[in-house]
Amino acid sequence: MSAIDDIVTAIDAVIEKIEEAVTTTAAATTETTEALETAEALGATGTVEGLTQVKEELETLATQLMGANSTAGEVKTTAEAVGANT
Repeated sequence: MSAIDDIVTAIDAVIEKIEEAVTTTAAATTETTEALETAEALGATGTVEGLTQVKEELETLATQLMGANSTAGEVKTTAEAVGANT
């Protein structure tokens, strides 16, 4: 393997980890939504407010992770292009 192949492999590993983080974040969002619904049903106003903030922050995190995944994909494409031209 060339150094560029090693770079592409490393980027693939980064992409895989980001995708795992996206999946985990989605699961946390689902759990938060369920807890939020329970808190609403119980009339736990303070908990509802806190969980609403947690859910919003998880959604922000998911958006950032998707952006990172897109960027990592672009980096991989660039590295592969460099490899093809050497």
